[in-house]
Amino acid sequence: MRIGGLIGTPIKVDHAIELGARAKFARVCVEVNLTKRLLSQYKVEGITYLIQYEGLDNTCGECGMYGKSTAKCTCQII
Repeated sequence: MRIGGLIGTPIKVDHAIELGARAKFARVCVEVNLTKRLLSQYKVEGITYLIQYEGLDNTCGECGMYGKSTAKCTCQII
């Protein structure tokens, strides 16, 4: 839940995470503000962890804004 709080408002954690059954990833349900940038990664004790969002396919991978794919986002225009 603490790590989910870095991304948004944590709602629930996958039961397998609570039991320590998953070692490679954590699945957390988090409410995010889609008018703000979405984090793509975070660091804990010097280790970088990548964040993957389910159900948010229409998000720019460069600037993290929801609503346009990376190819169509205006952040790409110089």
